[in-house]
Amino acid sequence: MTVAKGPYDDCGTRTAHTRHVKEDTPICQACREARYAYDQRYRSDPVNKLARSLYGTARIAALRELAKVYPAEFQKLYVEKVRATFAKHELPVPMLVRKADAEDD
Repeated sequence: MTVAKGPYDDCGTRTAHTRHVKEDTPICQACREARYAYDQRYRSDPVNKLARSLYGTARIAALRELAKVYPAEFQKLYVEKVRATFAKHELPVPMLVRKADAEDD
């Protein structure tokens, strides 16, 4: 099956897909397929799987350390981000945030 290419000479590549996104143009089918193929290759590579896992482990360790070193600031930021995230999705404020608000009063 031949896929119709979009407005760029290099449509059908991940680079062109990125250009569509940056320039806010409709993403052609050829670029969608190129991006999907790239993502599939990236996700199936064992080295990339390990790297993503290790980055996640390091991120969690860093957040725990920050919470220990700056407990008040971390809690304030965390509550702020939870509140904003729930509001964005039009969900009620969780008990964690309501408890933190009560402690501030």
